[in-house]
Amino acid sequence: MKVRVVVSIVLILAGALVHSIAGELTDIRALLDSSIPDNYKSELRFAWYLVAIDFFVSGSYLLILLVRRKLEANRLLINFIALRFLLYGLAIMVTLIVTMPSLLLDVPQWILLIAIGTLLGWGKFAKAKAQYQLR
Repeated sequence: MKVRVVVSIVLILAGALVHSIAGELTDIRALLDSSIPDNYKSELRFAWYLVAIDFFVSGSYLLILLVRRKLEANRLLINFIALRFLLYGLAIMVTLIVTMPSLLLDVPQWILLIAIGTLLGWGKFAKAKAQYQLR
């Protein structure tokens, strides 16, 4: 499990950096140069950085759990993080399929998010279900 968590942490934190830096240089600057109203620009920029903050916090917290050897004791939280990343990826994938299927492979972020969720949750969902199952 530790290897999967380490790989997930690296992917999450790298994703946060790429999202923040590359996104600012490409997507956000293009947005700021567009003709849409300023209040929409602000809202989109805030939403953009909420994602970056979520990634940094998730990756950092997982790193703290790993360093402190508290992974097993926090299985439910790790499952929650895994589920969030899976749902993020699926939401992007389904949205692209429904609205712009030709962009599915041009916007591959959903693959990274599903990979992170799968790595974190691999084998853990079943164990957590058994552990927290009502009898």
